[in-house]
Amino acid sequence: MPPRSSSSQSGSTPFPFLEGRGAAADGAESSLPLGQRLLRAGLISQSQLAQALREQQQNHLKLGEVCLERGWLTLADLYRFLPSQSLSLGEILVALGHLDFEQLRVALAQQRRYGRKLGEILTWKGWVQPAILDRALDVQVQLQRMASPNAWEALQPFLARDPKPEVQLTPQRAATPGREALAQDLAVPEEAKIPCEGTIQPSSLESAVGGDPIPGTLAAAASDPFADEPQPATLADYRKQVEALQLQIELQEQEWDRILANMNQQIADFQNQYQQRIQKLEATIRLQQAELQHQATLQQDLRVWREQLQRLETELALARAAEQKAQRQLQTQRDCYQSELEQLQEQIQILQKRQLDSVPSSVVADLRAQLEAALHQIQQLRSERDQLQAQLAQQAAESEAALSRHLDSFWPEQVAALEQQIAELRAALQMWQERYAQLQQEHEAQMARLSGYVPPEQVESLQVQLQQLQAEMARLMAANRDYEAHIAQLEEQLQQSQALILQLRTEQAEADQRIVQLEGSLQARQEALEQAQQQLKTTGSRLSALQQQQANLTVELRDARELLAAYRQSLETLQENLKIEQKSAPHR
Repeated sequence: MPPRSSSSQSGSTPFPFLEGRGAAADGAESSLPLGQRLLRAGLISQSQLAQALREQQQNHLKLGEVCLERGWLTLADLYRFLPSQSLSLGEILVALGHLDFEQLRVALAQQRRYGRKLGEILTWKGWVQPAILDRALDVQVQLQRMASPNAWEALQPFLARDPKPEVQLTPQRAATPGREALAQDLAVPEEAKIPCEGTIQPSSLESAVGGDPIPGTLAAAASDPFADEPQPATLADYRKQVEALQLQIELQEQEWDRILANMNQQIADFQNQYQQRIQKLEATIRLQQAELQHQATLQQDLRVWREQLQRLETELALARAAEQKAQRQLQTQRDCYQSELEQLQEQIQILQKRQLDSVPSSVVADLRAQLEAALHQIQQLRSERDQLQAQLAQQAAESEAALSRHLDSFWPEQVAALEQQIAELRAALQMWQERYAQLQQEHEAQMARLSGYVPPEQVESLQVQLQQLQAEMARLMAANRDYEAHIAQLEEQLQQSQALILQLRTEQAEADQRIVQLEGSLQARQEALEQAQQQLKTTGSRLSALQQQQANLTVELRDARELLAAYRQSLETLQENLKIEQKSAPHR
């Protein structure tokens, strides 16, 4: 297990009453933990420091206490690393030799239990005289004013003036520390004693009780640990002691019940926290599994997208190759047909020139003049025909509308006049149509005369070639339009493919980034899971320790209840003896 923090280690002292003082003689080493400073000073070795840290964690002791109990340090070595202004009253009394560590430990336990001052408890027990206590308080004030980083050097003038006395425990206390601790726990303060008439000697008390119900406990409980030697007690004083013992037994029972209830509550809270932690870890594991499944799905989608992208790129390359090939073929055919068309047009021009050269110029001029005049007349006739048709249609519409609206109101003579006008207009239209047909025939005859100068076989062959050429050109133009439409379609598909490729690349980049994030998150969650598992192990060990502590407390509670039962039995016996004594007192 790791050592405590520097703040706790720098404050490590040999006993619980030695609170943390992290100042050393050298200012550069004052921030180091106590163990490191002791190690640098050569007072302990690295193995001793490691062993002390292990025992510190196991026994819940402090570093200085472990080293002092192991005999690795002396009091002088330890005080050299403590500042003078931080020494407490108990430490000063121990340093001056007026008190030992065991006595100070017991006095501090009594101080924590009853809330009294340390000096009051020490004088109450008779371990320190009031004059020595006043002297120690003066020394404490002077040490605080000195503010020396080395408490041992600051204590030397006071040690020289006050030679160290020998502090010895009584044989009973030295031999039975457990009995003394139990007697201290069950001791009755001096203020609870009220002097009354009549005394009972300790010997008669022991004979009346009839022996110690539990070895090593009743005799210590019957004696006053705050007094150096047993004092005689009156009957009323004895009653007060019995009542104090009963009250103390009840308080002890309440304290044990409270400790057990607190321990049960702590165990229940710890189990609830443990279950909540397990639920959180299970939820975290489920989330991680969902993330892993989502990541696998993303990878599968990414593979499918990559395959589609490769397939589209292949199709795009093939389409581009086919498009280029078709464009080359089309350009070649277009060039060939263009050259053939130019050759045919040259041949037609040559033939027309020959035909014109073979006809006299005067005839050609007359024919051209006649043709132009005929064309002009045809155009005039067409325009007149259109005008007549428009007028006729307009008049017919007007006449029909008028006829339909006012047929009943017209006279028969007017209707006949209108019908006659319609017949005249129709006759004029028929005449103009005949004239137009005649002019058309004359125009065709003139064209036939003009074309009669060219051999019919050559004209027909040229017309056939021209028709074939026009058909081929139409086919080529249609094929060209088809190719252009196909090219436009391929270009549109190309643009769509490029957009899809860009989108797939963007999605691929996002997927890669997401995969990297998921991998980082997965690694972090795996680390968190490992830490949580480690915490679970630590929590399990703590739970086991708490359960073991609860079992120990249960055993101690059972022993305490047995002890209390024995005390009750002893008290009942004592009460019976008191009654007997009271009955026999008048006879005396």
